[in-house]
Amino acid sequence: IFFFFFLHKFNTTVTTQHKHTLSPMTNSKSEKKGKPFNRQPERFQWNETMDKEYIFPEEHQMVADLRTHFGDRISYLSDKLLVYFLLSRREEMEPTKEVISNYLNVMEENEWQGKRLTLEDAKILRNGFLQFHTGLYDNHGRTVNYMFMEKNRPREASLKEMWAVFVYETQYTVEHTPLCYLRNGSIHVMNLHNAGMKNFDPSKGKEISRAVTGVFPKRIRRSIAVNGGLFLKVLWKLAKAILSKKMVKRFEVGSNDLLKDLVPPSSLLEQYGGECKLSLEDFIKQCEEYDRKYSSIPLNREEKKEGMGLD
Repeated sequence: IFFFFFLHKFNTTVTTQHKHTLSPMTNSKSEKKGKPFNRQPERFQWNETMDKEYIFPEEHQMVADLRTHFGDRISYLSDKLLVYFLLSRREEMEPTKEVISNYLNVMEENEWQGKRLTLEDAKILRNGFLQFHTGLYDNHGRTVNYMFMEKNRPREASLKEMWAVFVYETQYTVEHTPLCYLRNGSIHVMNLHNAGMKNFDPSKGKEISRAVTGVFPKRIRRSIAVNGGLFLKVLWKLAKAILSKKMVKRFEVGSNDLLKDLVPPSSLLEQYGGECKLSLEDFIKQCEEYDRKYSSIPLNREEKKEGMGLD
């Protein structure tokens, strides 16, 4: 079910040193030649002369327009989060308004307005099926998330519990990931070792996919399945029945060699041939530290420097 969520739902602290490229141009097979790598408009391309949290003047105006449009409904959302939503729709205002409206509906239906969710709210993350460790980026400056499908328990998660996971991830990501990286999207590495049909529920996947599509700002630019074996063939038939054509194109069966080419050793887990030693225990500690540090900090605090977002 989470396999289907993370491919379908998006249109999509440990400090390490990384050697990745934030260049907006690429010739990789997954991108159109000569186009910005992150698919954002040319006028919003970040470069290394800028602060990592830089918000373009036009983006500031768009944020102001969003605040005028939504009024008090978004008073608890930070400028950085609103820019994150703009990035999810390539800085186009009307599609962005639709996503934000859907997000606000979820927050209001669950009485989460202004609330910073904690790991207790998203406690199904403790089983380790999804791990969004702080500070892991691929060679193109995209965040790297890891999924372990054998830990997935689709029949044990309600729709509200899944919403809590995605809201928690969104809030956590905004606090831990500089905006220059959010501009590039993310990749998911999905480990199918020991996964079987017990770890997937296509009917429930469709139900929740419909409920969460177009709600959250995360953009998955590439999904790589490893260690699938024969089971992947069965899974792929199920996935194609749910996924859009766009998402099918972003999915691929990979190997450790592919991951080594895509992700620097410092961000690639040791089990895939990298040097990153982070574990589920480390991820839980990061989440608990985040909960302690930010529990009393308003969601909408802003950095006052002109042209900047949050530090």
